[in-house]
This record gives sequence, C-alpha cells and structure tokens, in this order.
Amino acid sequence: MAETQSSLFEKCCNRLDEAEWNYRKDKNGDEDIIVFTATGNDLQMNCIMRFNGEILTLYSRMPVVFEGDKLSDGLMAVNEINKKLALGSLDFDIEDGTVDYRVCNIFSSCTLDDGDIFLNLISLLLSTVDRYNDKLFMLGKGIISLTQFMEEINQ
Repeated sequence: MAETQSSLFEKCCNRLDEAEWNYRKDKNGDEDIIVFTATGNDLQMNCIMRFNGEILTLYSRMPVVFEGDKLSDGLMAVNEINKKLALGSLDFDIEDGTVDYRVCNIFSSCTLDDGDIFLNLISLLLSTVDRYNDKLFMLGKGIISLTQFMEEINQ
C-alpha cells in the first residue's frame, strides 16, 4: 500500500526517535511539520521538514541577510552555489535578503520499509548547509569579498 502523509510523518518521527534526535512536531493547516536544530562545524542550523501529501520538503535558513550593496553579491553567490548542487537549491528572497536551502522528495506510489530515507535527506540538508553557511555569512557581513567567496567555493 502506498504511503500517505500520515504514514510518512509517523515513520519519520519513529526513525528520529530511534536515532534519539530532539525535535518538535507541529501542524500548519494540512501540513505536518518537524522542527529541529543541529550544530555544524561552526554555526547552528535551524531546520524544518514539511509533509504535504506525498511531498516532503526540508528547509534551512542560512544565517545571513544580504542588504544594500550586498544584495547583488548574495544573488551571484547563490547562483554560483546552485550550479554546484546536485539535489536541492538555495532560494534567495530579494525582498528581505534571506537565503534558504530547500530539498524535496516525492513519495508518490511508494512504500517504505523503514525510515532511513529521512535520515539520509536530513544528512543531505545538514551537510549542504554546513558547507556554505559560514561562507555566505562572511560575504554578507563584508568579511570576505565576492572574489574571495568564489575562490573559496571553487577550490
């Protein structure tokens, strides 16, 4: 029998419990939500998992806001990172200068034997955010230039 939003959410929570993760469950309209925090090599990562029907979307906001003359640097940096990503993308909100990493998975007409896929998706989310969050932070704060940023991520 194919998975439903309810069964996906339950399997994810069960797998997180087995792995002894700290998380919070929430609901927003029809969506089931899981919120958790992790610490990478240097910065804290706040993460959200949204279950909506057969679609699971994971998000994490980067710890930077690009403002003023840094907006164009942020856009160029996000574009360069997106060219490197095999799964997911960085979303740049031009109105408020925020950047979110987003990855989706569709569970249409499938059955899961266990919840390991959820840990794999979380691992992808965390490793990608951890790889770029400090560099984006330094660029947004003017600690490094766009040229230095490009050199760092293209090594």
